[in-house]
Amino acid sequence: PKQMTELTETAELTGKLNTDVESTGEQFLSERARPDTLERENAVQLLRAQVEEGGILDVTSGNRYDINAALEKGLVDEEIAVDVLALQFQNGGIVDAQTGTKITLREAVGSSLITRHIALQVMEKLHILSGFYDVNT
Repeated sequence: PKQMTELTETAELTGKLNTDVESTGEQFLSERARPDTLERENAVQLLRAQVEEGGILDVTSGNRYDINAALEKGLVDEEIAVDVLALQFQNGGIVDAQTGTKITLREAVGSSLITRHIALQVMEKLHILSGFYDVNT
C-alpha cells in the first residue's frame, strides 16, 4: 500500500512535470542527457573503428596512436579509453593498432598497449572482476 501510494505520487508528479515542460519548454537533466549519451556512444564507436584501422587519429598532426599513447597525448580521457577497450573486448579482443590482431587484456598489458590500471577498469566495467586479485600480477 505505501509503495503503491509512492508510485502513484511519482506518476502524478511525473505527469505534472511533463505538462510543465510542454507548457514552458524547459527540459530536465535526464532529457538533456539523452543526446549527450548518444553523442558519447557514437564517439566510442568512432574511436573503436579508428583503433581497428590503425589507431586513434590526431587531427592536428595526422598521426595515429594506440589507446595508451592517445591517453598520454590527451586525445581521449580515461573513461572513453575504457569504453572503447570494453567494446573491443566484447567483440573478440583488444585490437593491437599496429598489427590489427585481436589480443587478450593480459597480452595488451604485456605488450604495453594498455596499463594494468586501465585493464582493471575494463574488467570492472564488464563485471568480470570477481573475488580477490593481485594488482601486481
